[in-house]
Amino acid sequence: MIAGAAVLTVALVAGWALTRDQPGQPVAAPFGSTGTEGTTPASGAGATAAQSPETFPDVVVPPGSKECGRFGSGPLAAVGTANETTSCPFSLNVHTEYLASGLDGTPGQVTAWSPVTEKWYTLDCSGSQPVLCTGGVAARVILYGGSLVISADAAEW
Repeated sequence: MIAGAAVLTVALVAGWALTRDQPGQPVAAPFGSTGTEGTTPASGAGATAAQSPETFPDVVVPPGSKECGRFGSGPLAAVGTANETTSCPFSLNVHTEYLASGLDGTPGQVTAWSPVTEKWYTLDCSGSQPVLCTGGVAARVILYGGSLVISADAAEW
């Protein structure tokens, strides 16, 4: 079990999309350990955007949201939160499980471990760019390829 967790952690850091039939072992990356939290000014007052490729649409989210990690490029290369109560370690686990599920932008469910609550949660995922996964205790996880734009004018997700 420890070896499995180590393999998943290395895979997540390397940006590999794992495939498997069972939900994976929990990834317990420390909050803020991905180094992607830096922001640069975006157009519009009060908005910031994390650096990312410009080939995918921006994802506009309310304050309190954050980017938790970016692993290469592609339509689902980045993961973040769409509210202030969802943790980055949980979001990273949802990202890993979503990629492993093979849903690839189609509606479905994933089950992921929360290192904060130490429980498994099932989330409903929908959309294609971005994908929004909701469930658990008000969790809102987004998977996307463009830039995450935080704006006070953003509608709640």
